[in-house]
Amino acid sequence: MELIQEIRSLQRLRDRIDELETELKAQKAQASQLEQEILDAMELEEMDDLKLDGRRYSYHASIKGNVLAANRDRFMEELRAHGLGDIIKPTVHPGTLNSLVKEYYETEGRLPDWAEPLIHVFTVRTLQARKTKK
Repeated sequence: MELIQEIRSLQRLRDRIDELETELKAQKAQASQLEQEILDAMELEEMDDLKLDGRRYSYHASIKGNVLAANRDRFMEELRAHGLGDIIKPTVHPGTLNSLVKEYYETEGRLPDWAEPLIHVFTVRTLQARKTKK
């Protein structure tokens, strides 16, 4: 009988964990939505950072890129053809690809013609919060 009680206790704990994970997922979605609204407002106000209640909130945007699966083989061929084959490991690490995309955008303002149809470029915006010294 003690085993049955332990199993029931375990199941109650697992059920509670599931409830908490569901709640956490909803809270994270809500926080993400609010963060995007704050970033939109900061962009509109041309505000880079804000100090509030002992924290510094900083707007940060970074350009990212990823290669669609259907374009992967052609992309690898194009990298080799344009002297960039050394970044292929047998695949291009996402961080390396992001660095390449960032470099093109910083120097050329866009991807080269050969890469444009192969790489999906997007911007990731985040609001960083750090405690400030009092």
